[in-house]
Amino acid sequence: MTTEKAHNTSEKTKKKIMGMIPGSMGIMSVVASRSGVNRNTVALYAKLYPEVREALDAERENIIDLSESKLVTAINGGEAWAIALALKTLGKSRGYVEKQEVQSSGEVTVRVVYQGDNEGNND
Repeated sequence: MTTEKAHNTSEKTKKKIMGMIPGSMGIMSVVASRSGVNRNTVALYAKLYPEVREALDAERENIIDLSESKLVTAINGGEAWAIALALKTLGKSRGYVEKQEVQSSGEVTVRVVYQGDNEGNND
């Protein structure tokens, strides 16, 4: 196969893949099935062509948007799990966390003291 023919085939495959991404939610096996290619081919094209990767990523964003809208619906319905999830994730800045998250941009020294240490170490 000549270089030009290989390039034309790649472009044709890329266009076919790009055309099957909308509505796929970014699931490569769905795109592959719709395009008539192997899933690995979709993964390869996503790696080789930024526009394919960007289109797949945009579709994945649709999942997040849909999930957020369903979460809001559940919150409006008084679902306790949804309220707790929203507070634990979106409400972090207001102190709604399950555990404390500490970030440091410098050096941190931690001293651990065990009670009942029979070594007599007073350091």
